Formats: sequence, C-alpha cells, structure tokens
Amino acid sequence: MAYDGIMMSRVVENLQSQLERGRINKIYQISQYELLFHMRSQSSNMKLLMSIHPMYARLQLTSLSFPTPPSPNAFTMLLRKHLEGAYLESVKQIQLDRIVDMTFIGTNELKDTVKYHIYIEIMGKHSNVVIAHDNNKIIDCLKRVSPSMNSQRILQPGATYQFPPMLDKKNPLTSSYEKTDNFTRTYQGFSPELSREVLYRIDQGESFQDIMKMLKESNTLFIHKLMDK
Repeated sequence: MAYDGIMMSRVVENLQSQLERGRINKIYQISQYELLFHMRSQSSNMKLLMSIHPMYARLQLTSLSFPTPPSPNAFTMLLRKHLEGAYLESVKQIQLDRIVDMTFIGTNELKDTVKYHIYIEIMGKHSNVVIAHDNNKIIDCLKRVSPSMNSQRILQPGATYQFPPMLDKKNPLTSSYEKTDNFTRTYQGFSPELSREVLYRIDQGESFQDIMKMLKESNTLFIHKLMDK
C-alpha cells in the first residue's frame, strides 16, 4: 500500500489518539534520513519515527529498537534544546496532502512558554522535516534547501516556512463522486495504486461513497490480486 494522503490521514488519526498531550523524553537522529522521538503518553513509553528516505519516507509509531549514535550531531542537539520536555499539543494533516503539522508546547532559555511546529513532508526525494517557531520562522531542517537549489521555496534557518503549492483537487472524503479514469487527477490523497484499486471496486459494483467510508473507518484495506484464468 502506497503511503499516500489517505494513508496519512489514518496515521494522523492514530497519532492524535495516542500521542496528543504526550511529552518528549529523548530525541535521536538514527540515520541520515531518520529521527526517533521517545515520548511518554497515556502512561506508556512510545517511539515516533520520522523518515525522509527518498524511497521509504513515512511517519509512524514503532515498537522496533534502533541503534542510537554515541553522541548527538548538531541537528539533534538543536532539537533537544527546543523540544525535550515539550508536550504535543496537536497533530494536523494539511488538507489530504502528505504534510503533517505537529505543534509542541515547551519553554525557552528564559522559561517562557513557547510554541514550536514540526512539519513533516512526505514527498519522495523531496521529503523533509522542518522545525519552526510559531510565526513560522524556520529554526532548521533535516534537509536544507537553499535559494540556489530552489528559489521558489527556501527551507533553511531564518526563512519563513511555506507549504508547497497545493493542487486544486477535491477532498474525496467530503465530495460527491465524479466519474474519472484516474482518481489521482481529480481527488486529493490518491496514489496511483489506490486509484486503480478504487476503479476496480467500482467496476465490481461497489459505490464510491461506500469505499470512501471504509477508508475513513477501517484500519485495513484489502488489495485485490487478479489471478490468471
């Protein structure tokens, strides 16, 4: 199953139910592409993995154990400075895109209460994790993007965080069905794989509304495999 916007919506619901109001105990950068947050929520220890791997970018809770570096790098130290001890106020998906805004409440050096945002962008080779102040001034990024790399969208300390351009597509969870041969062109959140699956199910007599209801409420999705006759 592709990690598309609809999959992300279910992940966000899971994080909302399990992590909101939880506190960050420790932060590690476990690889070039991955951050691991140890959190305490609902009287349990949990691990939140953020990956910007160009092939396997994702955001998820994990029960796996990962080797951690013997000493933190500069980016890890910055995250720990701002976020260790902070609690998670909210987790929000931006439309049905693969962008998540995690808002944390912590304290600064003067013990003032401050709000931070972590934006997780799951976009293949352009995936990123950005930490910003509440006014969206970027503190730093897991992967910096300078003006020479992209003059339209700069991601580096001091720049103002802006969402990537949003395509004008319908939300399939709230919009009526529009006949199409490719849902990725018409609706938010659809990967090509999910588009083919929904088209197949409609051909088999299922309604678009019932399929969307299942996607909204179910924790599983069965993908049909066509067998040779």
